[in-house]
Amino acid sequence: MHKRQRAAERAELAELLSDICEVKSRLAGAYIQFNTVLEPELVEANVYEISALQAKYAYLLRKIKAYENKDVRSFYFSRKVDIGGFEAASHKTG
Repeated sequence: MHKRQRAAERAELAELLSDICEVKSRLAGAYIQFNTVLEPELVEANVYEISALQAKYAYLLRKIKAYENKDVRSFYFSRKVDIGGFEAASHKTG
């Protein structure tokens, strides 16, 4: 694999990890809002928002897991990232 291609894949993975952390945070906020609103219209709006965020989370998680099927041993993470109960730990290989 060429250095530029590996760098591009690392950048894409880093962006996916950032995106999934943002979606997870937004989903937590949507659940809090859902549990506090009383108006039926707002409850319905929160249900749609939660559903949309869950779909986006599942999509991002599938994209991240796709990297597990590739040879990604050269990826380097400088920090731990919590992904809904999963953890991408800092490591270096190769």
